[in-house]
Amino acid sequence: MVDIYRTIQLNRANLGAVNIGLAVQALWPNTLGGTIMQRSRGQAQYVHHGNYVYDDEVVGYLYSVLRANGWKWAPSVEGANGGAVLDFEQDAGECRYVSAALELLFYAPAPYGFQLPQGNVQTVQYNGANEAGFMAVHDPARAFGLGYNVISTTSRNLLPGYYLWANHWVTHWAGDYYDANYNRIYAALPAMAAIQMASVTPKSRDDGSYLIVVDTVDLSHTANAALDGLYVKTQGNDYARQVIDRARQQNSTTYGAELRSVPFVGPFPRPYRDDGDYTIPLS
Repeated sequence: MVDIYRTIQLNRANLGAVNIGLAVQALWPNTLGGTIMQRSRGQAQYVHHGNYVYDDEVVGYLYSVLRANGWKWAPSVEGANGGAVLDFEQDAGECRYVSAALELLFYAPAPYGFQLPQGNVQTVQYNGANEAGFMAVHDPARAFGLGYNVISTTSRNLLPGYYLWANHWVTHWAGDYYDANYNRIYAALPAMAAIQMASVTPKSRDDGSYLIVVDTVDLSHTANAALDGLYVKTQGNDYARQVIDRARQQNSTTYGAELRSVPFVGPFPRPYRDDGDYTIPLS
């Protein structure tokens, strides 16, 4: 087991105490972090006149190396162990893993990282403008195989082009927000949202099922008017299992992707009604 970046991560408060043995140092070039740093060093030497940190390239390197090595973006696998990602000891996880890995690359001492001041780099969470989530532009082929998570009430099929997030983690440095999960850079956190959600409300139903009801902001006079309304995640009954089966099957056969979270169905008309029917025919 290689334990280079996890050692650095555990000693963030005192990086001067980091001591990587020679035998472990010899394994560094074959780690994910080592691969990225060697590529960055080559770019600095031969392309960028000795300048070592080119932030957009580093984001792209992390994204491309993860993709080439089969990283799975799995929202249900919670954690922030960026060191395990860079040591090639973690192969799946939520977005925070990758954001923490980029943060670690930025502050890790040379030659393992770019040795930027620790106070200048951090992972940050975005919950949407109203703390209710948001829809992001999404393509499973460019998102480590993470399949779509919304079934349309109109087509009864997956809604392509978007992913409905409760929150998302990115890496903040030098005034910008670096998203190595999507290989994007944002000048401000709201830029990651294609559609903002206005509210999120849990609801219990008489049949013992449990709903998460998310409402979009008013989209009626926008290009996304067809997506205006309520999106409902159902858990705890047979219908919920049928929705999961539909989303899993369509992600696999149509998009070559995997369903890795419980899907929503929408949009339904607002306002929410306790006696309303928030299901669609799936047969």
